[in-house]
Amino acid sequence: MEKREKAVPLLLFHLGEIVCALPASAIREIVPMALLAQPPGLPRLLEGFLNLRGDIVPVVRSDRLFALAERAPGLYSHILILRPHRHLMGMLVDSAREVFPADAEQLLAAPAGSSFHDCARAVFRLGDQPVHVLAPDRLLLDIEQRAIADFQAEAERRISQLQRPPE
Repeated sequence: MEKREKAVPLLLFHLGEIVCALPASAIREIVPMALLAQPPGLPRLLEGFLNLRGDIVPVVRSDRLFALAERAPGLYSHILILRPHRHLMGMLVDSAREVFPADAEQLLAAPAGSSFHDCARAVFRLGDQPVHVLAPDRLLLDIEQRAIADFQAEAERRISQLQRPPE
C-alpha cells in the first residue's frame, strides 16, 4: 500500500488578482483592517504600526513588497499577523480567503531565482488559478528587517513614555 503525504494547511489570500498562500503555521492571527499609527519618516514599505493588545506590530504593504499596482486598503482588507521569524510583523493583504489543505503532491517547487529573494517557494493550481506559496522568512531582506525593527523599537519607546505616569 502506497503511503500518501499529508495535506499542507495553507492560508490563501488575495493581492489584487493574484492568489498567494502562506503556511497556516506561520500565521499567528488575522486582523480586520484597523487604524494604524503612521509616524513621520515611515519607511515606504510600511503602512504603519498596529497596537495589538499592547504589542506594536509593523504592518508591511504587500502591494509595495511585490511591486504591484498600489491599492488603498478596503473594507475587506486584512492584516496577517505572522509568527515571529525575528520580529513580530503584520502583512496587509486585500483579503484573507481560507485555510486550504493542499495535497503535498500538488505543490511544485518554484525554480531558484524565479522570485525576488526566492520568497516564492512553490506553486499549485486551484481550479484555473495559480497559487504562489510564500516563505515567511524570505519576505524581507535582512536590511529591511533591521530598518523595520529599529523603527519599531523607537515606536515602542515613544508609546511607553506616553503610558508612564507623570512624575
